[in-house]
Amino acid sequence: MCNLNILIRNKQNKNKLVTPFLMAVSSASFKNNNDGEGFYFNKLVKDFNKINIFKHNKNINKTNIILSHQRFSTSGFNKKYIQPFESEDFVFLHNGVINEYDINKNSDTFNLFNEFKKTFKSYRSQNREFNIIKTIKKIFDNLNGRWSITLLDKKTNLIYYFKENSTDINFYKNHDFIYISTTEDNKVFLKMLKTDFKTKKIKPYNIYKINYLDLSIKKIAEIKKNKNDYKYLTYFESEKPKREKSKTIASTNCGICELCGIKTNSYDFKSSCYLCLNCKDYYLKSPNYV
Repeated sequence: MCNLNILIRNKQNKNKLVTPFLMAVSSASFKNNNDGEGFYFNKLVKDFNKINIFKHNKNINKTNIILSHQRFSTSGFNKKYIQPFESEDFVFLHNGVINEYDINKNSDTFNLFNEFKKTFKSYRSQNREFNIIKTIKKIFDNLNGRWSITLLDKKTNLIYYFKENSTDINFYKNHDFIYISTTEDNKVFLKMLKTDFKTKKIKPYNIYKINYLDLSIKKIAEIKKNKNDYKYLTYFESEKPKREKSKTIASTNCGICELCGIKTNSYDFKSSCYLCLNCKDYYLKSPNYV
């Protein structure tokens, strides 16, 4: 899966150790997520290779919000699909797999963001946050798949975060910073910032609003969970479900894929779990994530 590394600092924070810290956490994440990297710090920088952000130190020191994404590609194998994605209104980052949007040879996140932009523009309320929440719920209520989303509203500099229950996210906070990372391993680098952090618990299917001015993290809405939401599966030999007949990966079962939740012809993969063809290919590429 992809990695998110996000740093938010309050307006008064002039800590000069931010760039080395970001280089450390992004480099650690890029080791296993090296299909491309992107940074947003009031401008967007993307590359297939690891980005040397020391070259952007001046811009980083001027901004309070730095978003980064280290990619593990499951669809859309092209530089234009490296995240973050940006429009005139938003910056969008996603970790996960949503097969419903894996169409037209584009990445699922690329299609998802296009749907988000289109839906947002369809709402006409004068309350911008109301339109954002309505857009999120329109798309993500009852949505199958794995998703962990960070959305920056460029007009207000407010960040919105939300996830389903199988993706990992770690929030660390103090009076100077909020650090958000997919991988808990990166917390070892927090000491580089010369300040102590506390862990902030984030619950799935809640929409959180993050304000860099006071570093507040507030729940503002909820997302409806799909009743067929798949379980995060890691079967050990003793835990494999008993089946009357041993099946192969070529045998079909008209049911629900246990990875993405799509109702389709699924395959009994190694007698452990049902996977659709897209998720089977994903498993073969990265078996540790299933």
